[in-house]
Amino acid sequence: MASQIDFAIAVGLFMTFISVLIIYLVNYFLNYINLSSTSELRTVTYNIYTSLFMDKGIPRAWPELGYNPLKVGLVTDMYRIPASISENSSTDRGVVTLNLSINFDINCERKAWNNTVRILNSSNIEIPITLFNQTFCSQQFLRNADVIFNNTFNAGNAKNFSIYFSADKNITAHNYSLSFPSSLVNYTITVYAEEKFSILSAERLIALRKLNYSDVVTILGDEYYFNLEVSAE
Repeated sequence: MASQIDFAIAVGLFMTFISVLIIYLVNYFLNYINLSSTSELRTVTYNIYTSLFMDKGIPRAWPELGYNPLKVGLVTDMYRIPASISENSSTDRGVVTLNLSINFDINCERKAWNNTVRILNSSNIEIPITLFNQTFCSQQFLRNADVIFNNTFNAGNAKNFSIYFSADKNITAHNYSLSFPSSLVNYTITVYAEEKFSILSAERLIALRKLNYSDVVTILGDEYYFNLEVSAE
């Protein structure tokens, strides 16, 4: 009788151990599957992100070519040329009309579409401008131009400005109309070296909207369907 009780207790302990082991293994495999799925989704998401937002696509001119690219890329190069202007006569000038002669693309690399040219002051506020004496590499791609704008200078003022431009053809042109200035005296104008950084391209975003959704999924090379929302504030 005692042996039967011991056997029953042993069987009960064994079954309890097996049950705990099965529960542990089930939880482990469920967690492993979840982790594996999460890792896979992260990889897919990263690949989609880098393809869209860290690359210019293959070929780079795919928005202009009219057929599906081998690789989608939504970024383009933005250029900035810093400039400083100082009033040297210790005289309050009030509003003056200024002229910055800028070499936008001396080697004609097609990087300065003329509608994109903007000037911002040190507070990042856009200043109305008019372009004079424009020379072009091809189409509306600037080689150089005189950038005309108005600003207020008190005695001894020194101000910083930034000229921005890119090759994006879908930027709306400004409609400012300024007169070409007479010569300015007692001003020091310094134009600094060009800087380059990446931004989202309006031209490429518009071209992406024209592609078939299934084609985009195929181009990205992933079997996951997704929703992409691009917004600007």
